[in-house]
Amino acid sequence: MTAMRARLVEAGIGWTALAYHKTPSVPATAFDIVQGALVVAWQALRGRAAVLHARSYVPTLMALPAKRMTGAKLLFDMRGFWADERVDGGLWPKDGALYRATKSLERLFLETPIRS
Repeated sequence: MTAMRARLVEAGIGWTALAYHKTPSVPATAFDIVQGALVVAWQALRGRAAVLHARSYVPTLMALPAKRMTGAKLLFDMRGFWADERVDGGLWPKDGALYRATKSLERLFLETPIRS
């Protein structure tokens, strides 16, 4: 990990690992989002970030406030339709609140311009 961290620093890329809280699922995820949003905002302001790269839905929720605060570009790096994958895997009901909320967020992320 030290070699990778050195490569990131050399490239001018900031990355901070945060603990992941798995249970209870919804409150733990909400906690992680708030904690992550605070860390991202602090680092984006401190480092004058030009681009925020979010690899999935939860990290994008963390990055949105920093994007709005700093005017940084936001890259929503989606590699699959997560909510649909949860339904297909039998983890979420298609008519459930989590599915509907996630699809609404997905729409927001996809429609948010890279620039503010």
